[in-house]
Amino acid sequence: MTYVLWTRAHVYLAGIAACLAYTLGGPAAEEVGVRVRWARRGCDLVCAAVIVAIAFAGNGMNLSRPVALLAPSWVNSFLIVAAQGLFGIAVAWCAYRACSGQSQFLGGVLSFRMWVPLARLSYSAYLLQFLAISPIQQNWEVFRVGANVNLTVLGWMLFSMVSLASVFAVALVFHLLVEAPCLRLRKLVTPQVWQR
Repeated sequence: MTYVLWTRAHVYLAGIAACLAYTLGGPAAEEVGVRVRWARRGCDLVCAAVIVAIAFAGNGMNLSRPVALLAPSWVNSFLIVAAQGLFGIAVAWCAYRACSGQSQFLGGVLSFRMWVPLARLSYSAYLLQFLAISPIQQNWEVFRVGANVNLTVLGWMLFSMVSLASVFAVALVFHLLVEAPCLRLRKLVTPQVWQR
């Protein structure tokens, strides 16, 4: 049931709605009233909180996450039904506000120069994540049913941080050994091909 259309359609529709809103434009910040501006800023905060909460809690499918182990069963059921849609809507709202220039703070955070190296490694990290996570997960006792709640959450947070650092380390090695040389080779070969 995870990969049927209805579980993904609302995420794509939220992205399409953000693209349409950006293309069609909206009223400039000075054209709207104070209440509307504050309502939009409130939506910015709510959407940012939803993104962080769902990124931490997951979508309810993984039963080894702290939410599945520690929270009531209805929370996990709610996440299975609504997490992907809420996440898509929140990301679409934040993308619209940042790209349209209506939220200078969000635009500033997303265009921060320190994100550039991570952005260059992010696709490699996505592709190679299992090379880093699998060995760590085999040797890390992340969750124990019946363990102290604080220790369980702390263990999950430490596992996440170690996994994230390991994934980006593997992606960096791949980038330096494979991706960067291929990009340099492409710059050398492409002009010669166009001259023919």
